[in-house]
Amino acid sequence: MDQKSHSEVNRAAWSHPAYYDAWCKHYGAPRGVAAEIARDPWGQLRRYQPHLGQVDGKRVVNLLGSIGRKAVPLAMLGADVTVVDASPVNARYAEELADAAGVTITYVVSDVLQVEPRDLGEPFDILLTEGGVLHYFLDLRPFADLCHNLLRPGGHLILGEHHPMRKCTPTEYGRAVLSEDYFDGTIHECELPLAHLLSDDVRAELPSVRCRHWTLGEIVTTFAEAGFLIQALKETPGMFHLIAERGDSSCDVVQPDQGALGAGERTAGDEADGAGGEDAPDRTRRS
Repeated sequence: MDQKSHSEVNRAAWSHPAYYDAWCKHYGAPRGVAAEIARDPWGQLRRYQPHLGQVDGKRVVNLLGSIGRKAVPLAMLGADVTVVDASPVNARYAEELADAAGVTITYVVSDVLQVEPRDLGEPFDILLTEGGVLHYFLDLRPFADLCHNLLRPGGHLILGEHHPMRKCTPTEYGRAVLSEDYFDGTIHECELPLAHLLSDDVRAELPSVRCRHWTLGEIVTTFAEAGFLIQALKETPGMFHLIAERGDSSCDVVQPDQGALGAGERTAGDEADGAGGEDAPDRTRRS
């Protein structure tokens, strides 16, 4: 399956009309959420506040920005915010949220990889993308290139993503073990993250999404190859945050010799040594 077909499967799932109800059950109706954000806009952005700096007057693009829970507080703080997301259901919630908050955001309903940077106006100062997005790409490089092209030189990428080591589960001895292969690059069929909030009948009708999980090394290397200057990689329980600045151009990372191990390859001895995503979809395969 190519990326376009893969994206269409996921767009159809996220665009199911019932998912608006799932958002409301999880977070509340837009009006109530807007009132909560208004009480403390920075509170909604606390993970990213040290890296955002002063946003008043800045152009910010929020790729795969979902229901606007980051875009709206940014707009309340004075940023000029554009959201790109493929789901009209997400757009409905986000626009109602912005209206209730008394701010304006630009919401572009589109497959993010089909967006032309020139159609979004001048280059952006900040690009924010977070909360379980990278597993929707079969190849990270086109997305990393898009991020690079949307930013002005010196503009900042803020990527907050589910940590690949979330596959670790605690044991009764207090240690963590890999419940899945960390290097598994196959595509998995997954249930939407809030499907459990809907009735059984509606839940059964929801399409699945398809995900390809990436290792931390693959993610960081891809954005470096796209021309980003990595400034920080911070890890928190369940999450990591990649902070980078747009360089002048993309670059090629030196590849290992032909005889060296490629990404995800293991020697026979590795096995004995233990070598082994607004929200992440449920990895459980649907029957």
